[in-house]
Formats: sequence, C-alpha cells, structure tokens
Amino acid sequence: MSIFYETNEPPYVLESHFSEFIEAFLFENFGASFHAEEVLTGIDNQVFETELSVAKPDEELLRVRQCFYEDFKPLYDLLSLYDHYWGTRYSTFRSLKLANPDYRHDYVLSMTANELHMNTKDRIEMIELMEDIEEEDKIELIRLAEVAPTTLELHNLLKETVWESTFFEEYIQPDMMLNVAKYFKQIDGLMEMCQNEPADQEALKVLASELRRLYMQLTHCFVVLGMEIE
Repeated sequence: MSIFYETNEPPYVLESHFSEFIEAFLFENFGASFHAEEVLTGIDNQVFETELSVAKPDEELLRVRQCFYEDFKPLYDLLSLYDHYWGTRYSTFRSLKLANPDYRHDYVLSMTANELHMNTKDRIEMIELMEDIEEEDKIELIRLAEVAPTTLELHNLLKETVWESTFFEEYIQPDMMLNVAKYFKQIDGLMEMCQNEPADQEALKVLASELRRLYMQLTHCFVVLGMEIE
C-alpha cells in the first residue's frame, strides 16, 4: 500500500524533508550545538537557543565529517548548477514581455513539466525559441542548460548517493534509515504522478522545492563545518 494512504496525508504533503536529515546530522554526527539562550517575552517566556557553535574535531569526528563531505559533494555541485539554471530561467522569464496571459500560463506549465526529465537538446531548442530576451541572457541560459541536471536525475542521484554512502552505512541509526526509506517512497510516488500525461504540476513543484531545500541545507552544513563549496 502507498505510504500516502498509510499516513493519511495528501500526496503533496511530505512526512519529512531530506534537508531535515542533513540538519540532524549536523547536531548528532558533526559536533554542532547551540550554546546561548534567549528568553522571548510575550511568548509564554519561551527560551530559544540562538547561537550555533561547532566542536573542534578530534581525529574521529574529522573522519566522520570528511566521509559525509566526500559522499555528498558531487551531488551538491549538481544541485548548485540546477539552482543556478532555475534561478536564471525564472528571472529571464519574468523579463519577457508576453502580452497574452494565457500564453504566459502555458509557458510556465510547459517549462516546469518538461524540466522533469528533459534532455539537453530539447532544453536548448526551447530557449532558442524565446523572444524578447537579451542575447547575453540567452547564451548564459544555453550554457547552463547544457550542464544542469533535471529534477528527475537529481532525485535519483540523491537516492543512489544515500544507498551507496559510506557515511550512511557506518553512522546512521536504524530508525533514521527507516524514515529516509519512507521519504524516498513518497518522492517516488510524486515522480510517478509527474510522469503522467499531463504532468502533475503540484507534484513537480514539491519535487523542485525539495531540491532547493536540500541545496540550501547542504550549503549551510558545509559552511558551518568550514568545508569547500566552490
């Protein structure tokens, strides 16, 4: 039975986000902690921890961090390209002078749907058909289109990275691995919905949003740990 029915949640609502697992690793595996507290008045005097600190690594902690970095840095580099491509594509589209609102709507839907598993040739053909766009913007978009992975490719790569990861094999507790497996089951369900005709736009938005969340959380994790992200 699908996990969607097991959890009684709509298919677009995920039980968890992979970015949350990354955040958990930061505190449970990599030596990060909060060390200052702030009392916020007017909110039942709740105490919030506000400042993040990272322990100076001993040999074992350094090995754990490096293991994670080596496993996830290749995925991170592709997420960076994906994020740059989508950001450039979106900002370029907003600058287009498309008078017909219906055309604008159709353009957004087709652009989003096709990016699930579009190949490079089709991507570039779509960009070349764009009108009212600066030539330098078009050149940059084509450059990114040639190297940026698709939404489907990145979700599949994330799954491969996890199941082949030395870090996961050595350090992740069984209960978290169960939650990770549930997460991928939900993601697989969303990808199936996106490959219908027509593609499910809401499902695709969730998939794209998950990649954005993951990219931002990995960036934060690597920066906090003082690791190279360029």
